[in-house]
Amino acid sequence: IQMIFQDPYASLNPRERVIDIITAPMLLHKIVGSKEEATARGIEIFRKVGIREEQVSRFPHQFSGGQRQRVGIARALAVNPIFIVADEPVSALDVSIQAQILNLLMDLQSEFHFSYLFIAHDLAVVRHISDEIGVMYLGKIVEQGTKHHIFENPRHPYTQALLASTPKITGDNLERSKPLMGEIPSSVDLPSGCFFNERCPYRKPVCIKVMPEEKEIEPGHRVSCHLYQV
Repeated sequence: IQMIFQDPYASLNPRERVIDIITAPMLLHKIVGSKEEATARGIEIFRKVGIREEQVSRFPHQFSGGQRQRVGIARALAVNPIFIVADEPVSALDVSIQAQILNLLMDLQSEFHFSYLFIAHDLAVVRHISDEIGVMYLGKIVEQGTKHHIFENPRHPYTQALLASTPKITGDNLERSKPLMGEIPSSVDLPSGCFFNERCPYRKPVCIKVMPEEKEIEPGHRVSCHLYQV
């Protein structure tokens, strides 16, 4: 398991050359047998993420934000992971660079056959990169399903409100949406029962008392909401 961090300006050691940043894990985990082999492999990985060989001896401050995130991606690839946690890996980047990094992540996944846990708030990014989606509210996953389930047939009130809050060119989704009332509760002083009950337009008395169980409402589509409890 490896990690791609949110902030490319804070997640790289400023005192190390980028080639050393990705060869050190290879040597530590004995992925390679020598420093020379690690360097050759590191250059090849950098090439795959769009960093040229003549750039690998530079320090992080000599790269742009998008290039630094490419270094972070190369570091994650260095030890042959089968699972990568990507914590909002494009949120700190310019919009013009975001698409490049997203397409790179998808191309690398196709080549190396690993899985992502991709964490994001940008619904357009989620729709572009995801196969399976989990919608989380106050630390609890309230709805899980395929991209089609979540975007075409959302069932949980929070998921519905989340999707309706995204402006569209026509503007009609905002007219039909039911705005959520109140503020998000404190994560250290959670409501009793369903965490969403204080803001839910469909709240029932049971919602205040009991946390709903997760229920599969159709194959591959699961919702944690009393609206679907028997």
